[in-house]
Amino acid sequence: MYFSTHSENANSHVQTSGCKKNLISGTLSAVSHFDFNSNSPTTNASMKDFTAVNAMLTFFKKPLSALLLILLFSNLGNAQPWSYDFGTGTGTHPTNTISTTFLTGTPANGGTYRVRTGGGGGTMVLNNPGTSLGTGSELQVNSSISTSANKFGVYDWQTPTTVAHVRFKIRNTSSGAGNLNFSLGVNTLANDNQGYTSQYNNSLASFTIAYTTGSISSVVRRISGSNQTITGSGIAKASDQEFQIFGNNGAASATYNVAGTNYTLNAQQWDLWVGSTKISPAGGWARAGTLASGTAISGFGFFAESSAGNAANI
Repeated sequence: MYFSTHSENANSHVQTSGCKKNLISGTLSAVSHFDFNSNSPTTNASMKDFTAVNAMLTFFKKPLSALLLILLFSNLGNAQPWSYDFGTGTGTHPTNTISTTFLTGTPANGGTYRVRTGGGGGTMVLNNPGTSLGTGSELQVNSSISTSANKFGVYDWQTPTTVAHVRFKIRNTSSGAGNLNFSLGVNTLANDNQGYTSQYNNSLASFTIAYTTGSISSVVRRISGSNQTITGSGIAKASDQEFQIFGNNGAASATYNVAGTNYTLNAQQWDLWVGSTKISPAGGWARAGTLASGTAISGFGFFAESSAGNAANI
């Protein structure tokens, strides 16, 4: 991954670079911009009227094997972007280990980058070359066999706020069972050792891709104590796909702009885009659990677990 910095006005378009390095790319913004290079043709997202865009995250991920993270953080006024592309190095983070130094060259003020593997097997690998998601190194996340999650997360970037935009391109796959989750909320998501089911009340957004016998059996989002199926999600196995999550944990509505069109998010709601298609309804989906209104968004995580034979990957 790589991080590139530039500043832009909070009302300007958030721009991503045109290269495609690494598996997962992401950006966090508050109206700043954390960008993992994207070679995708999708249009830029504007943080206009997202008056305190806290995090914009772009991820480009391979079959659980590569993560390209783009985080976008912004305050009122100028935006501070961070970019990270995993570089060109290689390495293996072993089972039952925690590290905040495995990923090197992370950007100043862009948060802590933490990888964690539990006692259920599975590893994380910086691989070069990787899959079709891009060139350079990619972070490959292999699922555990239990709910002792293997996870990668970023937390405590500079000046978090209540609004966030996360963008990423990933490739998910499994030859058997497994649960692959993305959650956006507070720093606890990334800095503890719990699986995603223990993070619902720490999350604004939480969605899970579940595999059974090598096929996607469901895609669900969490809301108020239950899982709701995301119908027509368009999420596919072993495909390079771009995701965007817009979140508003404030007490008032907020708007953002994609491809010249404004979209409104109600208070404590979030939107999901897959490719150029908006999946969530007008106004967004409600928060995952009981996260208090006004709580700053300060972390996100990718979770991979409950996969017999460590079969699932992102």
